[in-house]
This record gives sequence, C-alpha cells and structure tokens, in this order.
Amino acid sequence: MIFYYPMTKLLIWWLPQYEASMGYAAFLLPICVYECKSSILVSTYLKTLREEKILFRINLVSVVLAAILSIVTIYIMDSLIGAMLSILIVLAYRCCAGEIKISKIMKKNCAKSMITETVMVVTFVLSGSLMAWSGVVLFTVMYILFLFIFRGEVKEIRNLLFRK
Repeated sequence: MIFYYPMTKLLIWWLPQYEASMGYAAFLLPICVYECKSSILVSTYLKTLREEKILFRINLVSVVLAAILSIVTIYIMDSLIGAMLSILIVLAYRCCAGEIKISKIMKKNCAKSMITETVMVVTFVLSGSLMAWSGVVLFTVMYILFLFIFRGEVKEIRNLLFRK
C-alpha cells in the first residue's frame, strides 16, 4: 500500500486525463484486500470447519447491508464515493465477521489485528483521498507504527523466510 502514492503520481503524470479517477483508486486496493481475504481465507476456513451456515448468515447480512447502503448512496445521496465506501464497508464487515466466528471456533483472539487492520485501511483511504504528499507521510507513519505493534510477528515471519 505504501507504493500506491508514488504509482498514483506516476500514472497521473503518464495519463493526465485520468487524474480525476485516481481519487477513487484509494478505495480499490482495500476492496481487493478484503475481498481476497474473505474469498481465500475466511470462506475456506468456514467450509473446512463445516460451518457453512455461519458463512450463509454472514453473506445474507452482507447482501442486505449492501442493498440498503446502495439505495442510500446511489439513489438518495447520488454519490459515487458513497457507493464505493459502502462497498468497502460491506466487504470489511463480511471479512471481520468471518474472522470473528473463526477465532471463536479456534479459541484465538484476533481483536488486535482486526482493529489495527481497520485503522490502517481507514488511514489509507483518507490519505489516498487527499492525493497529496501529506497522505504519504501519514500512511508511512501509520505503517511504521503497525510494524512496531506487530514487531514480534514480523520477526517470526522474517525468521521463517530467511532461516537456513
């Protein structure tokens, strides 16, 4: 996500006629992350654990929530940014609800990582919408803070990747 900002500036320089649409791109990366996480991890775990009913309920609530938010943001507010934000909210709900159910089944606590992830996504969307270098600084500071909070996990991953 840190490379989003320089790439956006490069794309604006290369394709100046698309400058207006680059503000919307800040929503697309978190949307992709939440959708991939839900599809690849959450759905797979719930199906493997034979918890299809939970998955069905989460998806049903997501559809209802998406319908309500779509009606409000598209027909009442007439806002493209609102529609994109509502998609992001629905996908974040679906992913987090699934993670919470899985963590309860496996008796693990995932609150710290979910809260941190949500704060990072909100920071990314806000700083990406700024389309200024202050957004780069803001997100970089948040990312460094994220690495500090999860320094133990980062060390474990580094050791796994580079062990001999």
